[in-house]
Amino acid sequence: MRILWFTGNPGRYETDCGQKARVDGSWIASLQTALQKQGTAQLALAFIHPEGKKKVKLNGTTYYLMKKASLPHRFSRVLQERVYTKQMAWAINDFKPDIIQLFGTETVMGLACRFTNVPIVIHIQGWMHPIHDTWYPPRYNVAKDKIKAFLNPQKLLGHLYQSNSLIWEEEVCRRARFFMGRTAWDKMVCSILAPNANYFYCSELLRRPFYQCNKWHYDENRPMYIVSIINNATYKGADVILRTAALLKKEHNFKWIVCGVSDIKWAEQLTGIKADEVNVKCVGSQPASKLIEHLQKCTCYVHLSYIENSPNSVCEAQLMGVPVVAANVGGVSTLVEDGVTGLLVPANDAYITCSKIRMLQQNSLFSTQLGTQAAAQAEKRHDEQGIVESLQNIYTTILQENYDK
Repeated sequence: MRILWFTGNPGRYETDCGQKARVDGSWIASLQTALQKQGTAQLALAFIHPEGKKKVKLNGTTYYLMKKASLPHRFSRVLQERVYTKQMAWAINDFKPDIIQLFGTETVMGLACRFTNVPIVIHIQGWMHPIHDTWYPPRYNVAKDKIKAFLNPQKLLGHLYQSNSLIWEEEVCRRARFFMGRTAWDKMVCSILAPNANYFYCSELLRRPFYQCNKWHYDENRPMYIVSIINNATYKGADVILRTAALLKKEHNFKWIVCGVSDIKWAEQLTGIKADEVNVKCVGSQPASKLIEHLQKCTCYVHLSYIENSPNSVCEAQLMGVPVVAANVGGVSTLVEDGVTGLLVPANDAYITCSKIRMLQQNSLFSTQLGTQAAAQAEKRHDEQGIVESLQNIYTTILQENYDK
């Protein structure tokens, strides 16, 4: 079977080239390795890369590197589409796949649905329409943000990307016949946005180091140590982290490590709370090894986004047996069963979040029980062999249905 993936990152390409990977041990690289172990698939990956347009064959994989649209082109959706659809057609026509898997509903890659008869399955990562509805937290000055965007080309491109993504996602939902996801939420949203499509369940592999590391354990001598992983998007809940930390600081000595960003100044301005004054420390992007170090010595992992589908950071923490406190939004309740494999809190509720963190700090037996049960569930959910078999079955089903049609 010849399989072409259109992805948002280069998978194992940079590692195969002997380069330092720009994306640290991505889950797509893990899936690529696992699928190729079976020896039944010829796999190609196509992705946008700084090296520009070229084809490379390495370690059993064909890589199609696509040139990034120039800055002027990125200000025009139509020009972007011309740049990328031409390169996507090049990859499809050259590799001649039996099936195509597109990672993400909201990217320009979805436009492959326009011009090929090769069956395509869309791998749902998140849904842009619900995310767009919750992009800004309460009291955020959206008008001011948009005015600033016109003075900053990079900010303006971010706003244009949001609006373009909504248009691309709508087209994908009109054209695509097959979707795969992994939460009750993404399935329900799929039934609304793409009511005539077929939906398949398939979990995701996680980064290899999280399967191999030592499990978390409770240490009664450990001071309160909280870990969160976010990015710069305003819906990731940095403001809730600050408000929760301010409440905790009234009675507790703790450290809250925020990975993925070097600062959260916008949230400081919104809340009037300085991160360093409430023991919140932003440490920037961290490799898997450093994240594991933080998680092994933490009290709990806290995830407070306003919207999510299946955040891998939650899954990786659960796989390590770390107690998780997460906002009950989007698909998170599929991952976290409240009181069994973690604790769910209402979105934007710093008071309940503060209470749940204190509960875990003060109850070693409950924390350990949550972590143990979460790890057992995560090991089943993210089992490599099971995921590869599910993926292969999905491919086979789609090819048969497409043939019968």
